[in-house]
Amino acid sequence: MDEKKDWTKLLEFGVGSLSVSGCMFILLVFFCYRKLRNFSFECVAYLTFSSMLTTISYMINYIDEEDHLKAHTKKCIAQAFMMVFLENSQYIWAMLIAYYINQAVIFFEDYHKRSHKSTRIKFLIVGYLVPLSLALVAMWRDVYGPSGRWCWIDTKDNKKENKVFSFFFYFLIWFLIFLNFMFNVKVMKYLNRQILTEREKEILNRYYKKMMIYPIIQIICILPGSINRFLQIFFNKDIFELQMIQMAFNMIQGFLYAIVYGYTYQVRKALHKTFQNICGCCFYVNRSSSVSTVDSQTLNERSYSNVSSDGSFDHHYSTRQDISVP
Repeated sequence: MDEKKDWTKLLEFGVGSLSVSGCMFILLVFFCYRKLRNFSFECVAYLTFSSMLTTISYMINYIDEEDHLKAHTKKCIAQAFMMVFLENSQYIWAMLIAYYINQAVIFFEDYHKRSHKSTRIKFLIVGYLVPLSLALVAMWRDVYGPSGRWCWIDTKDNKKENKVFSFFFYFLIWFLIFLNFMFNVKVMKYLNRQILTEREKEILNRYYKKMMIYPIIQIICILPGSINRFLQIFFNKDIFELQMIQMAFNMIQGFLYAIVYGYTYQVRKALHKTFQNICGCCFYVNRSSSVSTVDSQTLNERSYSNVSSDGSFDHHYSTRQDISVP
């Protein structure tokens, strides 16, 4: 048992640290680069924040198989509440990003004239208040408790209500993945109907592949957890290896989101320019103290002109620069 616990801790903190670091990097980029803060990248920041806290929720508590009598503590309830709230939140934000791209591309003429203020409020309500309400309802119904190596909806208690909550939780996640997929397909079909040059078609093919990565990552990451919870709920089985796979994929999800949603062409371009500016300043200072320094404001304006969250899409659709594709 001690060996299993050691491996669990190693996997937990190794993968968790990687995921949290990736999320913090994207959030740091969002706060440091003002010109990158278009609405879609703001949504990516919300998604990244939820993913980072989801990863942390997996790291705050650990339950031994023989320690279930101590499981119904405040620490256990806090972990269960965070998992239900934040896992739902991250999948909702991923769906909202797909919905925003769908609206901004297909209904561009009307959508780009609207203020993002009302959209932001609606998205915040759906992205945070809805999953928060679900987590509070689950707490009110007292369904939190031990579930494998974590605290979640109590799968050790065979109450029918607990099974209903568990089933609803995963049904909602798979439904959100389905919506994400369908919004992306609608955008692809719309763009395929446009009159495009060969070069534009080549760009769009790369764009399509990137769009489909989003739901594929979600499916891969949620599948081990779905299988594990199914075995726990209906057969009361806990398979250590499957739980470790579930933990690894659930925790690495924040890192993958940071890479595919956050580490875009324009983010790389901004970071590269910053690196060039730093190296350029060091070079000139070392060469001669009399050489004048570079005007950073001018460099900034030159570097971040026409910035959106995916430059490969905007290069050939410059008239739609406020459509930001993560």
